[in-house]
Amino acid sequence: MINERAVFNIHNNTFSTQIDTSSDKIDIPIVTEKYEIDAILEKMKTPIDFTSTHGTLVRAISQLSKDELIDLKANLLANEDTDGFDAIIAAEKSVAYVRQLNIEEEQQSDAVSEYLESLKQLISIGRGTSLKYVQRILLRWYTPLTQEIEEEVRLIEQKVAGLDRMQYGPCMLLLPAEKIAVIALDAVLNSILKTGNTGVHLTKIACNIGESIESEVCLIKLKKGKAGLRPWQQDLIKEAYSQGNFKRQRSRLNSLIEDEPWSNELKVKIGAALTSFVIETALTESNKPAFEYSKKQLAKGSFKFVGILKLNDDQFKQIVDKDLTNITPRYLPMLCPPKSWDNKKKDGCYYRLNSQLMRSRSRSQNEALRRANMSDVTDGLNYLGTIAWRINTPMYKIIKEVYERKLPCGGLPTVMLDLPKEEDCIRIIPPRRKSYAEIEREKNSKIDLNDPLDLKNDIDSDMKKHIDSDDKLPFESEETAIVEEVLSLEPQFDERYFKDMTKRVLNKNSEMHSLQCDMKLKFWVAENFLDEKFYYPHNLDFRGRAYPIPPNLNHLGSDVCRGLLMFDKEKPLGENGLFWMKVHISNLFGNNKITHHERAAFADDNMDKIIESAKNPLDGSQWWSTADEPFQALSTCMEIVAAIESGNPSEFLSRLPIHQDGSCNGLQHYAALGKDEVGGKSVNVSPSERPQDVYTAVLNILNQKVAKDILIDVDEKDEKMRYKGVQARIVQDVLNRRVIKQTVMTSVYGVTKVGARSQVQARLEERLVTEKGLVMTRELEDQLFGAASYVAKETLDSLNEMFVGAKGIMDWLTTCASLVASEGQVMSWITPLGLPVMQPYRKESTHTVRTVLQSITLAQDNDALPVSRIKQRSAFPPNFIHSLDASHMLMTTKIMKEKDLTFAAVHDSYWTHANDIPVMNEAVREQFVNLYTQPILENLRDSLVRRYPAVDFPPVPRTGTLDLQGVKQSTYFFH
Repeated sequence: MINERAVFNIHNNTFSTQIDTSSDKIDIPIVTEKYEIDAILEKMKTPIDFTSTHGTLVRAISQLSKDELIDLKANLLANEDTDGFDAIIAAEKSVAYVRQLNIEEEQQSDAVSEYLESLKQLISIGRGTSLKYVQRILLRWYTPLTQEIEEEVRLIEQKVAGLDRMQYGPCMLLLPAEKIAVIALDAVLNSILKTGNTGVHLTKIACNIGESIESEVCLIKLKKGKAGLRPWQQDLIKEAYSQGNFKRQRSRLNSLIEDEPWSNELKVKIGAALTSFVIETALTESNKPAFEYSKKQLAKGSFKFVGILKLNDDQFKQIVDKDLTNITPRYLPMLCPPKSWDNKKKDGCYYRLNSQLMRSRSRSQNEALRRANMSDVTDGLNYLGTIAWRINTPMYKIIKEVYERKLPCGGLPTVMLDLPKEEDCIRIIPPRRKSYAEIEREKNSKIDLNDPLDLKNDIDSDMKKHIDSDDKLPFESEETAIVEEVLSLEPQFDERYFKDMTKRVLNKNSEMHSLQCDMKLKFWVAENFLDEKFYYPHNLDFRGRAYPIPPNLNHLGSDVCRGLLMFDKEKPLGENGLFWMKVHISNLFGNNKITHHERAAFADDNMDKIIESAKNPLDGSQWWSTADEPFQALSTCMEIVAAIESGNPSEFLSRLPIHQDGSCNGLQHYAALGKDEVGGKSVNVSPSERPQDVYTAVLNILNQKVAKDILIDVDEKDEKMRYKGVQARIVQDVLNRRVIKQTVMTSVYGVTKVGARSQVQARLEERLVTEKGLVMTRELEDQLFGAASYVAKETLDSLNEMFVGAKGIMDWLTTCASLVASEGQVMSWITPLGLPVMQPYRKESTHTVRTVLQSITLAQDNDALPVSRIKQRSAFPPNFIHSLDASHMLMTTKIMKEKDLTFAAVHDSYWTHANDIPVMNEAVREQFVNLYTQPILENLRDSLVRRYPAVDFPPVPRTGTLDLQGVKQSTYFFH
């Protein structure tokens, strides 16, 4: 519970609200002139009798509706009461802090009282059905589970023997049975629902429960300890908090709060025990077990099994048909700016919830972080956290309507696929495919041409594609028609095909359900923050890249998320703002390979479609839905139309974020490192009149190779050459920029051949299957696999031909990491902003923990384990480049902060208001030059030589002749 007292400082005429909690104290300074608050309160529609202090004013306005508060501020301004208006603004800030603290308290505190109060009030008046469906289920399971836990506690207290009871028993005595029941139910149900009821490994559920129990125990100890301890003991806890983090005082506080971390084994044991209680006590309305526990073979032919838990199918169907909005995300956007990060104290971000500056479990990494001088990094993160956002209400209503009406636009997860029927699986069963070796052996044997089966087996396996015309790809060659003619077999029910397609549809629907659950969470967050100003606290991954902590709805998310968000701050478009909005909408349609003025002309040429999209988004032509990023395109259409219709676009106040993206940013960094003039030209590091597009350049080389391979004869004796010819004919009409873009983009981040093939195959599947509302068959999958392997290999080869300098640096980085790993050490380095980075890749160690339900294998990952040489060497080049692009982003953040401009970033995509795009672009280019005027590779090698003097590291690769100063004149460096 929050105790608030307002204090007026007579000496400097300032008000301050001290919000004192059971955990710590936060001073919120509110600066304003001294005035009589009663006079302000009299202006309220409903007079309230309060004394004239800031704290009482906070309580007063917290009781007003938003409309009443708006009217109050309008009246104060109309009466020129600036002191009163300032006081109200100050009080609003305090209200935001108080509300934020309340939200975090609710997220961290137990939900028991909430469940009990709902049960008591609603059931007592016969309105239990008015509870949300899932809540009613939890309430029904809550009582028997609590009773089961209470019985277990009794057995523990009486020291009755039982499997693992001596291990987990003491922990179960630390919390009330009601609290444990809620934690267990919440963890089990949330885990299962998020997977679409495909089944969750018991290990995952047990660990989740154990970690939640441990967190709850720590919180309760702190809450109770402050009131129950002696004064000197309370002072010790206060001292720990005053230093920023009680964990720093662990050795002194251990005897008071016993906060040593629980072992993974203990967490799993208590989690598994509670899971077994849930399984035993949770029943459906028809008194059948609500959960199904089974064991699944770890792998085909393996003697190892894993436990799987899922909901009863009928119970799951009932939940799906009802409401899933009770799955509340732990971390939400904040109603007030987050606490500043302090790496020395390991403190920052939320006021109640634990949060880490870096997403790393390595003790060595965290200790290095604490010792680092990295104020530029924390300053940048803090500024990103102060950027205020809002939900775009018109867009929220449109997206919600699209989802509820299941309209086929925007790519929302709306429609489940029907299971195949047996009559749909009557077809000519394709013969078993034979390898090239088998075919060659058969060529040397005698073939009876009168036997159609022998003739069939002699046909090249590359020509055996899809026999059923319903399964044929649009680009199948004439050879398939020959095969169909020869293999004139009678159609029959294909049971194997039926089972395979049923499994595929079920998997597809399971994926769709997971996406629907995620979509409902996004709606839940948006609904709860409508008409609110909120903030996204950020932290780092181990490479230094910044991420918003709230996971469900943020600007790093999908097109839907970005379409729902806008800046809170309004800024006039000014002279150039409308122009940049036109450029922006052209970019969202994929027209980013032309000049800025040509992009603006694209918007002008399509202005009638832009207006129609804004005025009639769902029942018109839906032109906006054809964009690469449809919902962002729609929000931009609406903003452009609103600006034009205002009559004076330059004065129009806009909240729309405008993006500027790097040109294959990884290659830009490699070009700068190696001063690669040719490579830099292709990714706009060097100035040019028109934007250079590396993806199109690679595609052109690839098309030349495909055109050459198409000419390979179908009877070519060389097996590999014949294979290339077959695959080239498959992809000749489907290759485009989008198919290869991801592979080109990730090539500099160390994508493997397998990864590249998966990327290409996914894009081919989108073009040929997903966009047509189909499900991939096994035959199509096999055909696309071969085609994707061919395209991926040729794409990577084309890149190596274009970017010789990047390949040389990548190889040098790989060699350095390999040498360090051979010393038994992880690859580590310091970024240009002073952030210590340590690659976390080590060999996994496992051990088995016996629990109530099963034996669970735990994977342990800690700094004592040997390094993984393969992962250390392969991951270093991409991680090093990521650490540099993260440094560039934070350096740009610093300039934007100095200029007091709104700024957000999604790695290499930088956002600001439309009229500030030129200023941001200038900052982006200048900071890139500042970054690479440093001898980055030389500093890295010097650091490695100092740390490993016995290792012979190769010299830094020779650099080219690229003039980095030219970046400052490169209009399309970010565009």
